[in-house]
Amino acid sequence: MPEVFYNIYGITGDSRHKKLAELFYHKQILNPLAAQKDSLAGLHVNTQIPKVIGEARGYELTGNVKSRDIASFFWDAVVNHHSYVTGGNSDREILFVASVLDWKEKGITLRQETVYPDKSSTRLIFDGIAGGETNMSVYLRYPSWAVEGVTVKVNGKKQSVHKKPGSYVVLDRVWKQGDVVEMEMPMTLHIEYMPDDSKKGAIMYGPIVLAAELGKKMEGKTSVKVPALTGNPENLISWLKPVDGMPLTFCTAATDCKGKLFLSPLFRCNDQYYTVYFDFK
Repeated sequence: MPEVFYNIYGITGDSRHKKLAELFYHKQILNPLAAQKDSLAGLHVNTQIPKVIGEARGYELTGNVKSRDIASFFWDAVVNHHSYVTGGNSDREILFVASVLDWKEKGITLRQETVYPDKSSTRLIFDGIAGGETNMSVYLRYPSWAVEGVTVKVNGKKQSVHKKPGSYVVLDRVWKQGDVVEMEMPMTLHIEYMPDDSKKGAIMYGPIVLAAELGKKMEGKTSVKVPALTGNPENLISWLKPVDGMPLTFCTAATDCKGKLFLSPLFRCNDQYYTVYFDFK
């Protein structure tokens, strides 16, 4: 609500709306943030975010430094100390989507072909270039999760890559209609530990959060046991094996329960019990 009234104030210039926005200032939450104190643990996230967005909008319209400091400190605290795996965020976002760019101003049509994330590769095809060729730089995202490196090819010829994960590979050249750029980004298994519990973590494959399948909901269960994993967390590949014919799905018997445990992408888990975080023994 404070953001709404600040926006109305910005449109109308009527100070009554600014005063109304300021009435939503929640001292218990915002004063510690203004003092650079992190008291966010245990609070419901979505209840607090609108309060801070309101302060950020207030700063944009009024120049109130206190509001700026609240928003800035909140961002830093949440991102660095209260963030958990969700299946995609910031540097890990899914930027590889089958799509077509029709850049009319430049007379360029660029098509991306990919079945990511089932295969961690993508192709860029220059379908159309006004005049037949153009000199420009193409920036390819080098994901932070591609820790084993990436392979880039132009028209089948391998290119030298000197960048690091979390940056961009820059291809600066004269492009011709029909040119093809291919990029492969091998995924690896790794653990993202909780910020407040170093013995509990989520298993990820590249940027993909893997969830353990614990049984269909229609089976009538009211509760399920979350297994602890007994495999060596420093060597996931030794006890988590890919399942043939099932992309991004793994299987393990290294648990404290009988039988095998299947892990598949969180975004594909539906109509069943599942867990993302595990205790590692």
